Amino acid sequence: MNDRLVIASRRDIVIDLMDSAKKKKGGHVAKHEGNMELSVYRTAFKQLEETVNLGYQEEMRHACRKNLPLAAIMLKGLNMPVGSITSETLSLRGYAPYCPAGGHYVVDSTTGDVSCTLHGTLYRQRQPSTGDQSSPTMKLVNSLKKVNARLTFTPEGLMTTLEIERKGGKK
Repeated sequence: MNDRLVIASRRDIVIDLMDSAKKKKGGHVAKHEGNMELSVYRTAFKQLEETVNLGYQEEMRHACRKNLPLAAIMLKGLNMPVGSITSETLSLRGYAPYCPAGGHYVVDSTTGDVSCTLHGTLYRQRQPSTGDQSSPTMKLVNSLKKVNARLTFTPEGLMTTLEIERKGGKK
């Protein structure tokens, strides 16, 4: 397609790009100027959904695990009630430890260990194979329609443009 290299996971994407280039007078007219562009469509992940979902779950487990020491200090060290951990850590630290997958931090009355209801303790971790689709992280991921990254070489340096299109037409 003129001066373009197109790599796509589906034939229909290449055909659509070729058809739109033919409709433009003079061949290829870029909607946005740039030297390199990468577009990722959420619908393309249907084939990899199980693997991608497992990756999301692993990343959320890692994030949750990083919050466990602070949750333990607040709950065990300062004897804070479970319900007040968010407000107290916000005022003391500027952020609140939370499980991005929707779990809650609790103190085990038998062992005294602080754990997440979804991911377990620091030393006895567990990970669900699928996520709670109502968790804030999964709501964000599932709201995406397209992510487009464009790189342009300018005299001042490299300019990066990132467009995030969400379902419902929001950019």
